[in-house]
Amino acid sequence: MDTLLLTQKEVESLLDPLELYPALKTAFCSYSLNRKIAAQRAHSNLPKECECNDFIS
Repeated sequence: MDTLLLTQKEVESLLDPLELYPALKTAFCSYSLNRKIAAQRAHSNLPKECECNDFIS
């Protein structure tokens, strides 16, 4: 099987947000209700949560 590489612009031109919305909504709802494997997310501090004031102006 060949691999097709697309640029961001090519992908965006192929996607129709109005068609994607119902499928994405269903997928998020399904995931939220039936979590068999919890998502593994890394925590990142937001600038106002950081101890260092370098990021806050």
